[in-house]
Amino acid sequence: MSSWDKYWENNTGGEVFVSSEGQKNTELEELWRKFFHRKQNLIKKKTKVLDIASGAGSIFSSIDNSENFNLYALDGSGEALEKLKTQMPYVNVLKYKFDEYATKDIYYDIIVSQFGIEYSGKEYFRKIGELLSDEGSFKLIVHKSGSMIDKRTQQEIDCINLLNDTEFFDLAKKLIKLDNDNIEYKNVFEQFTSIEPLIFNNLSSYKNSILNQGYYGFRQLYSNQERYYKKDILTWLNNLEYEKDISYSRLLSMSKATINLQDINKIKHDLYSSGLRDVEVSDFNISRADGVLPLAWEISGNK
Repeated sequence: MSSWDKYWENNTGGEVFVSSEGQKNTELEELWRKFFHRKQNLIKKKTKVLDIASGAGSIFSSIDNSENFNLYALDGSGEALEKLKTQMPYVNVLKYKFDEYATKDIYYDIIVSQFGIEYSGKEYFRKIGELLSDEGSFKLIVHKSGSMIDKRTQQEIDCINLLNDTEFFDLAKKLIKLDNDNIEYKNVFEQFTSIEPLIFNNLSSYKNSILNQGYYGFRQLYSNQERYYKKDILTWLNNLEYEKDISYSRLLSMSKATINLQDINKIKHDLYSSGLRDVEVSDFNISRADGVLPLAWEISGNK
């Protein structure tokens, strides 16, 4: 199972970008609601819409009158599409990665994507020109280098790198497996206590991270291990380590997908070269208690 399939299997809300309370971002929801409201007022026929790397349907769930559109969701994750189809059975699903999706004489009036198309690679933005019908339009929200998402992603990667570099899970499991009168136990205990200051000094910088979950969780279990079966503690460690490894793959793909200013200039050139016009790029920012923060690039245009 891919890291994204695993993510969607465990994601009950159907959203990737959520608030600290797990709620859908209202500013993104409003962006798409207004976008489709304008489109349904401009186009009388039942408009054909493609969402690239749709996930579980965050964009389509923002549409007020979905019956006015013929909706197609394209994603490489079967888990995501299954969740989408359960919540929105009227949506047509296409299980493909965008770079593998090929059509013949099939065109869409509107193409959208929210934190999706960039995962296929920056060279695939030009493919929009091949899929968009004449007089069609597109709008994309894509990961931006240095955004709040990018910074948070890098912090989570740093946490996992620290756990890997210190061999935290290997040492923790050895401490549980070995009896404290075992000759090897003392050596493992010394190794673990030698890495503790490095981990402890980073806990405050990475709140609500797998680093905090791993360290404090293990410390509590280790200090009270007489209350637990060894196999239960080891199962907890193994499960968390598996979660770490799955998350690491997904986080690296997110980091790789970020778009910087140089990338944007190349993408704009490619979009124009593919027959598109009126290409516009702007910052998409969101409001927080500590001010307005950059979230993504907003890219739009017509054919």
